[in-house]
Amino acid sequence: DANQINEGLYAMHLNRWFKYFPRENFLIWKSESFRDSPSHYLSLLITRLGLEKLSEDELHEITSVYYNENKYNSTTLMREEDREYLVELYKPFNQQLAAVLGEDYSW
Repeated sequence: DANQINEGLYAMHLNRWFKYFPRENFLIWKSESFRDSPSHYLSLLITRLGLEKLSEDELHEITSVYYNENKYNSTTLMREEDREYLVELYKPFNQQLAAVLGEDYSW
């Protein structure tokens, strides 16, 4: 549906936020990176917020419950033709996102 497609226009949404807050106030990560290394990213967030650091064991305990189980494999939940359609649909918007963030977002 159109609302779901609109939600994926990340550059548009981020640019709206960037009008009010400096870019350096944001932490933006690829969900795949966070999923693959949640303890690392949680540690970065804790540091950024100025919170007391956690041990590796504490970080692992917090993140393993939610992020390491990989209940869903995003490559198998969607029909290939739907995936191809969305890749083409979002291609120009992902290029805008790459320009805004200075990172490659060619999913």
